[in-house]
Amino acid sequence: RRYPCIMKPIIKTATWGKKYGIHKAFRINSTSEFIKEAEEYFSVTNIPLIIQEWIEGPESTIHFCLVHYNQDSKCKEYFTGKKLLQWPPEVGNTCIAESTQNEYISCESINFFNKINFKGLGSLEFKCDIGDNKYFIIEATVGRIDFQSSIALGNQINIPLSYYCDLLGINMPFASKNKRKVFWIAEESLLSLLGRRKLFSQISFLTWIRIILNKKIFTYLYIDDLMPIFCLIKFSLIKIVKLVLARKSLFVQFDGKF
Repeated sequence: RRYPCIMKPIIKTATWGKKYGIHKAFRINSTSEFIKEAEEYFSVTNIPLIIQEWIEGPESTIHFCLVHYNQDSKCKEYFTGKKLLQWPPEVGNTCIAESTQNEYISCESINFFNKINFKGLGSLEFKCDIGDNKYFIIEATVGRIDFQSSIALGNQINIPLSYYCDLLGINMPFASKNKRKVFWIAEESLLSLLGRRKLFSQISFLTWIRIILNKKIFTYLYIDDLMPIFCLIKFSLIKIVKLVLARKSLFVQFDGKF
């Protein structure tokens, strides 16, 4: 057995969410740590765990390919990108991603899905080992779009619409595709990162300049529909107020006791 490794459930259930919150996986560094975490996990559920080898490399070495396959198992749309930041760090969901034109990732992904006669929406995630510069498949998503799938919209590639049209048997509306660099940002995750670690130690200054200057796609912010971003601001403010009140209450109790 090699450490470190990744521990995660086959299916992320409500039980997992209640116990581990936003964490979708854990990095395990030793046998004793694995036994401890596994015992705690199986004390509340019997859903099997997946143990994967840890691939060395920063979050920017994680690449993905989004796909749509029609009912004849033919690839109709695909799009490649890579992560720049995740939340929680190392084993979380995408916080910032950028579009790429990685032919290796797209070819390997299409070959993979072709071999299993795939149908519908999916994606394949790779991580490049910084030691030997080899790509390893670390996760597959099937039956739904990925969290960062809207990054493809920045290049006029609408994968959910392609799937919708395929199910209805209608032609996909024409859209002039482009190869412009696009960045996707999850605002809520970015706010969490701002409060917990130094962003400039994870993304270089030049990369931040590229993010600022190039086209950006957001999770909540859309000019033609501002309600999602308003709701995010509302719930964020409520969370901040509750946190401040909780700390104030704790301080008052502490001050009163002593």
